[in-house]
Amino acid sequence: MPLDTHRVPENSAFFQGHLKQFFSKDKFSFEIVANYEDRDKSAQINVAKYKPIFLRLINNFVSKRQKEGYSVDLVSADNLIIHGIKFVDNEKDDGLSGLFRLSPQAAICKKDKCNQYFLVDEGRKCGHTDDDEWEQITFLAFCDDCGRYVPMHLMTNINHDCKKCAQKNSLKKLKWAKKDDLGSYSVECIHCHATERLYFYECDHTIHKTNQVLSSKPKKRFKGVPSRAQTIIHPYVVSIPDIPQEYEIDSSGRRNRDGMFLSEAFRELFSPDLEESLLYLSEFHEAIKQDASFWELRRIEDLCEELNLNILNKSGWGSNEVQRLIRSIIKDVKLKVSEGGNPDLLKSRYGIEKISNALNQVKDIGIDENDLQGLFLLTSVSSIESGKLVPKKRKIPN
Repeated sequence: MPLDTHRVPENSAFFQGHLKQFFSKDKFSFEIVANYEDRDKSAQINVAKYKPIFLRLINNFVSKRQKEGYSVDLVSADNLIIHGIKFVDNEKDDGLSGLFRLSPQAAICKKDKCNQYFLVDEGRKCGHTDDDEWEQITFLAFCDDCGRYVPMHLMTNINHDCKKCAQKNSLKKLKWAKKDDLGSYSVECIHCHATERLYFYECDHTIHKTNQVLSSKPKKRFKGVPSRAQTIIHPYVVSIPDIPQEYEIDSSGRRNRDGMFLSEAFRELFSPDLEESLLYLSEFHEAIKQDASFWELRRIEDLCEELNLNILNKSGWGSNEVQRLIRSIIKDVKLKVSEGGNPDLLKSRYGIEKISNALNQVKDIGIDENDLQGLFLLTSVSSIESGKLVPKKRKIPN
């Protein structure tokens, strides 16, 4: 069976090729029904670091929708899956990035101006052959309030009984004054030729197959919308650069797994409502500097000596010095616990509770994706002139 290809332009964000997105090609409308995972790329994603960020951003929107009458649960960490999409750069390359299908699967027969509505997967009932001319119906019934969308015949009087001759399911023929204006459409009985204005039913905001209630708002009439990109599913794009920090680059200039190890350790040692990104805040750095009991811990004094950090001059430390110390603490505790060490004892000696207290002091500071971009860029290896990933031109004086 021959395959067709949908290409997402290089100058376009990939959300146009994401699940449930519509796109048009050769006068037909299609819907993305599957994205395939690239396991190698997924393994390179620091899920422990980014999942809490995405959970917060997603659930902020979900909470707003709940207040507007939408019946939807907050997303849990177990229900959020992050994986890399498999990109096939060339049609000659092996593999697929995903699958798409004709959608909506509704059409009219164009043979001799037949105009009878039919479902593509069921075939025509008008007597014309499958090889005769046909045209896809690219409108869907859509509810503005709950977001539900279904094929036109499910929420209009298309395929209904004729009120004049009482023939079953005989309102099949579509007529219109303006093809792009559903307000000018009518449906005609294929037996007595009586016509009715095309009308939409009300949406009760419920998916009846699963009894899922989408909204507690009053019923609202469906409307017809074209199945085009961004008319129904509106993508929300979050851009956070995954730029390696200096400690994540090995002597060969390649990225190591230290960053992932730190993120996994952070998730194990601190409560779920604390994000690793808080470690980069200057407010956190000041909070931990002000905790005298933290700096009196013997293990902290030893670590500062081992890391060649002058603890007596901690008030003058920059963000890099504070982060070096905190990273070492978190990774040391994680490593020793994994080797069978006493978790409570290690957390006490390394001041994990005191770090947690400082993080809690700053956790309510609003951090959006723009702030995260700035934090990660400012603390990345690329922000350091002598960093291994800095282009050579920047190292050479003019």
